[in-house]
Amino acid sequence: MRYWLNGKYLPDSKARISLLDRGLLFGDSLYEVIRFYRHRLFLVDEHLNRLFREAETIELPRRFGEKKVAEAIEGLVARSDEANGLILLHWTRGEGPRQLAPPPGLRGNLFAARIPLPSIPRALYESGVSLITHPDARWHGVDLKSTNLLASVLARREAVRRGAYEAVLHRGRGEKARLTEGTSSSFFLVREGRVITPAARGLLPGITRSIVIRVAGEEGIPLEERKVYKGEITLSEEAFLTATSSEILPVREIDGKPLASPVPGPVTKRLMKAFARFRQKRLRRTPPAR
Repeated sequence: MRYWLNGKYLPDSKARISLLDRGLLFGDSLYEVIRFYRHRLFLVDEHLNRLFREAETIELPRRFGEKKVAEAIEGLVARSDEANGLILLHWTRGEGPRQLAPPPGLRGNLFAARIPLPSIPRALYESGVSLITHPDARWHGVDLKSTNLLASVLARREAVRRGAYEAVLHRGRGEKARLTEGTSSSFFLVREGRVITPAARGLLPGITRSIVIRVAGEEGIPLEERKVYKGEITLSEEAFLTATSSEILPVREIDGKPLASPVPGPVTKRLMKAFARFRQKRLRRTPPAR
């Protein structure tokens, strides 16, 4: 079984929610994507802490506690024939009348699905990916990991149409436009040996992003979290993306213009190795799901 819904493991044929669920109707829901390696969950506490913190912020009905959800996720991993994969976790306000203001008494729905890792060719970690820049048309609550993802869907579709892997979003116009993040990733530049990333205020504080910032400090690599402008792209030697599903993915070009450094650049490569050491150390302390 690869689904868990409101306390029960279910086969595909029985994993159902109402067509009046508010997550479906209004995007009134949150989600997390958690990775597992060799049947070992990675950074599950960090993901669940963020989910429950955000659920409290928007007052989602609390049907289960963190311990119960962690046990459910572990059960899905233990049931997996694949050693590596992802857990998709959704928490909605539940089903009810189709009205914007939620009525009292909703119980909420919480479900998890075990899904395969996206197919990212290993060669892209050596050759890098292509990005485009794109206006950030998302709502201003993007610091919450909500399912309001239409603007991100449209931006990623445009990236694919232009032969790119991802779109890096920006607010404003011209060289002074402020870069934010990718449609499903965090964005970093490297300039003169210094790592630069948009400050997380008003953006999603990515879990992988936070680990990269941590290991950069441990490696003695200078790092700045601040406003980052579109005009800085041409002044930078390296760039990379971070995400749960792809970890650290180097970038070779942005808007058709190659970056100056070979791919992966020396700082990016150093961070990739440091992240791998962090992951291995954490997984050694994590028992396999059972």
